[in-house]
Amino acid sequence: MQSENEINESFRQIEQKVESLQGLARQMKETLDKQTEAIISADEEKLTIYTEAYTDLKGRYNQQEQKFIDQLHHLLEPAGVSSHEVRLEQLKGIFPNASSTIDKWKEQLRRQARELKRKNERVVELLDFALNRNAELMYAIYSLNNRKSTHYGSGGQKEEISSGMTVNKEA
Repeated sequence: MQSENEINESFRQIEQKVESLQGLARQMKETLDKQTEAIISADEEKLTIYTEAYTDLKGRYNQQEQKFIDQLHHLLEPAGVSSHEVRLEQLKGIFPNASSTIDKWKEQLRRQARELKRKNERVVELLDFALNRNAELMYAIYSLNNRKSTHYGSGGQKEEISSGMTVNKEA
């Protein structure tokens, strides 16, 4: 059985992990905002930089999240909670005086997850929009090019030549 000091230390460690997750989530949101700006301004170099930064932050966030879950397991295991049922809410049974703090953590983590999801969806939508616009632009360019490259064959029929390609035909 864990001593009161060990339990209190475990609570402090969980608090540190929550703060770390919150800090990483803030950095991820800022990076997603910068990614959005880079997409809108069509700055490929900045987009690459921010995408790599976000990927790094996401990896660090996942590691910290796993440490947080492991710490919850460690703390709740002596209370008889199975590994599939571990929830932040269950800490209230061990720390009834910290219920408001635990509720605050839960709400902050939930809110940050929603904001990250929303910002990430926004980036994906912008990238999808840019991809579609580029496809439409390329289609328009090739259509104009085909109109300029149209010629008439020896039989008097209108023929199109693929963009960037000319073919000598014999009748």
